Amino acid sequence: MDPGSIMPTADGARRKCVCAAGAAALLWAGAVTAYNYHVYGDGVQLACWQMERSRLVCDYRRFAAPEAEQITARLAGRELPTPSLTPYSAEPGSNAVMFLVDVSDAELPVAPVAVREHLLELLDAAPARQHYGLASFANEVELHAPLAPGRERIRNLLGELTPGGEPAEMYRSTLEAVRLLGHYPARRRALFLLSDGLADDSAYFHDDVVAAARQYDVAIFGIGYVKSPALAAALERLRRLAAATGGLYVTAQAGAALPRNFAARAFAQLAGGGRLVVDLAPALADTVPLPSEALLELHWQGAMSSASAHVPLRLGGLTEAGATSSAPPVAPLPIQATGVQRGPPAQPPGWFGRNLLWIGFGAVVLLAGGMLAWFLKRRPRDGRQEPAWAKTLELNARSFAYLEIQDELHTRHPVSGETFRIGRHADNELMVADASISRFHAEIKHELNSRYVIRDLESLNGVYVNGRKTRTAILSNGDLIELGDVTVKFTVFAAHDRPDLDGNTDSTVTPFRPSNKKKGLRPI
Repeated sequence: MDPGSIMPTADGARRKCVCAAGAAALLWAGAVTAYNYHVYGDGVQLACWQMERSRLVCDYRRFAAPEAEQITARLAGRELPTPSLTPYSAEPGSNAVMFLVDVSDAELPVAPVAVREHLLELLDAAPARQHYGLASFANEVELHAPLAPGRERIRNLLGELTPGGEPAEMYRSTLEAVRLLGHYPARRRALFLLSDGLADDSAYFHDDVVAAARQYDVAIFGIGYVKSPALAAALERLRRLAAATGGLYVTAQAGAALPRNFAARAFAQLAGGGRLVVDLAPALADTVPLPSEALLELHWQGAMSSASAHVPLRLGGLTEAGATSSAPPVAPLPIQATGVQRGPPAQPPGWFGRNLLWIGFGAVVLLAGGMLAWFLKRRPRDGRQEPAWAKTLELNARSFAYLEIQDELHTRHPVSGETFRIGRHADNELMVADASISRFHAEIKHELNSRYVIRDLESLNGVYVNGRKTRTAILSNGDLIELGDVTVKFTVFAAHDRPDLDGNTDSTVTPFRPSNKKKGLRPI
């Protein structure tokens, strides 16, 4: 039997597991009802929990200096009482801060002198009983001090910051630091990024960093250094990262203090906000009933700044006690639900009767998913048409593509050159040390009409595109390619659609070097 023929069977097993997990999630949701909301508003970030139909609890962080503010709330256009507010209290260890320093340019006197002075200024303003870490980057991230309590050990390690001269992969390095912060147990997280803004990345972009920072609630504070007037536009990258994640940005100069009291403002902003409780009962008691979904409008108004956010609330399925199960409600956060009212205990409906709607909904979704998977598997793909994006590309515009390994790291590898070979041998553009992959397994050709074509190089286990074995196939954006036991995702941009490109900064593409942290991949 051809070893490659096993792959569709394994893929089918994965589909069954996903369907089973989805069904289990639906049944669980029917047993205990609680709604969570994560919202990025205009000048504010919220994480809200609704355990009761008439009560919403939100932790929020403002993107401005703390000040006295008036908070108002409206539900579906109806005024609500002023939310009760508990200011944020930075207990010991509740904040985690990482300093990430760009040491890529040996000619720029940032790392050895200016950054050290500015880091000392930041450490002087930093709260004493919080957790701090230090890292630097050029084409790789070097962790000098892992996140841990105390500031003094960071001061003692500043001498390790020395310029390297390698190209700067700013976006990939920032993304690694954000993920490191995101997995650290803390209530508030901040990344101080000190750089000239030049980025030689070819597979990671602004949107990747912003999406991760919002996912992990990491605020980015940018400190930019001008290498030369011609490259000053590169600092906009730092400014945009800070603005999109609720941080601050400042342009610094060697030999001068950080302007506009930046250090004190940054740490004050990180510790701003708090927890508010919104009473929804007056709007729910209105003679005109509310729909099952309604929009909650929150507004902050201070003397110097304002903010607003819209939270789409789901009012159906929640009781005053916040649970549809006869078992005691389980709160995912340390928030106690008060005012629980219990109905008469005589002859309560059984579990099946209480959750019949959810069970029926889960069965329908399961059936529809199974039919869709069957249809996609049965649909012939040999004669599929050329994707629409390939027909609209100009012949003289070079598109850009990369392969993303489908594992826990999701490492991206740019598809460079007209021919990009993949295999176990060191002469391949992408060398993959996996026994299931042939020495020269496959190649991807970038043709003149800007389309990408993959071809099987007489490999042992074959090439599968979206679960179908093929010898030659035109690749479309989002295709999944299976090479032995390794699966990669193909992504392509038109030249004018590539994220975060500008002509006066980083137009060069750095050569690829696979991460040696991924099992089965070796550096070239």
